Amino acid sequence: MNQITVATVQFNHKPNDKDYNFCRIEYFVKKAAKSAVKIIVFPEMCLTGYWHVRNLSQKQIEDLAEPVPQGPTCQKLLELSQKTGIIIGAGFLEKSDGKVYNSYLVCMPDGSVKTHHKLHAFESKYISSGNSYTVFDTPLGVKLGVLICYDNNIFENVRMTALLG
Repeated sequence: MNQITVATVQFNHKPNDKDYNFCRIEYFVKKAAKSAVKIIVFPEMCLTGYWHVRNLSQKQIEDLAEPVPQGPTCQKLLELSQKTGIIIGAGFLEKSDGKVYNSYLVCMPDGSVKTHHKLHAFESKYISSGNSYTVFDTPLGVKLGVLICYDNNIFENVRMTALLG
């Protein structure tokens, strides 16, 4: 069995400042690369900011959200993943199918991208909840499953994710 080094990072994001927040992520990813980390994960909505979202209008939330994979933040994370060889997971607001989701983006060095929509979103009435579990294979030969914050408090979500691999 091969060992895989995984890192988790908590940092103080700046509300509505995706450039600053991405620079913090980039700093930690480059630091992790020096320690042979293969998977690094960051907090819920760390790219867009979290606590202030409850006070934003629908337009402000929609303006902060981006599509996947063509959005600039996704493209920058994907490029960073490919450059460092590290699987990177980070939270953001996503535009998809005419809705906005509290999403978690996982970018992989092979160019693939996976997104999970928080199942129990309560941050704003303008953010929709997801309706499916997210489990996928990685280039490292292991499967990853994604749940966001409160999703983990409902044991059936954790159980279903585990049962899916």
